[in-house]
Amino acid sequence: IQDYDDSYEYADAIYYTAYIYDRQLSKYDEAAKYYNRFLNEMPTNELAEQVKVHLNRINKLREND
Repeated sequence: IQDYDDSYEYADAIYYTAYIYDRQLSKYDEAAKYYNRFLNEMPTNELAEQVKVHLNRINKLREND
């Protein structure tokens, strides 16, 4: 991901890294790290609202543990 931070695909790379940690691997701490990175670096990106939905779901899962 570091090699492509100037690429137009950078946002997708961060998003899908988080998504894989979240949905495929159930590694919620890692997923949250990448979702938060996405929001910090690209708060106005078209995927930002979806990222917030994912983070809210992860936070609810953490509360139930």
